[in-house]
Amino acid sequence: MADIDFLSTDLQQTTNARRFGICDSQLAPTDPAYITTTDGTTWIATVINGQQTLVSFYPIDNGVDFFQLIGSDPSKCEGVLELSNDDLILVELKERIGDGWFSDGKKQIISTIELMETHNPAQRARVRYAYVCNSRRPKSKVSRSSSMQEFAIKHSIVLKDQTLITVS
Repeated sequence: MADIDFLSTDLQQTTNARRFGICDSQLAPTDPAYITTTDGTTWIATVINGQQTLVSFYPIDNGVDFFQLIGSDPSKCEGVLELSNDDLILVELKERIGDGWFSDGKKQIISTIELMETHNPAQRARVRYAYVCNSRRPKSKVSRSSSMQEFAIKHSIVLKDQTLITVS
């Protein structure tokens, strides 16, 4: 299998801002997700970077051309944050009120993990956290704790269902 660089610098964005957002335009669904420090009303996830270390964001969905690389376009998460300590955080963004958003987001995270395991095990080994962020449901739900615990045991990654991402 061919290696895929999930951390391609083509669309990389970096910041050391204390607080920034991750956005995904509903008006331009083929555009990749991006980070910004302005217009907090468009943020689906908020990243708190208390130490103001350098954080990079790499869009995966609409950022990596999987069809060209592997001949298909599998489900995947919006993007990945790379921290100054080399840890990676997978991020899936949702803006839904109804049921099923967390399950759908978790499936996209799992698909991304499997793609990384197949096409770039070295980058997969650096993933420590995964977030399914829903701007319409910003806080974690206790009823999902067993599902998130099972996920952590199976994938050795902490899964969270909240819009606030704290990095250090």
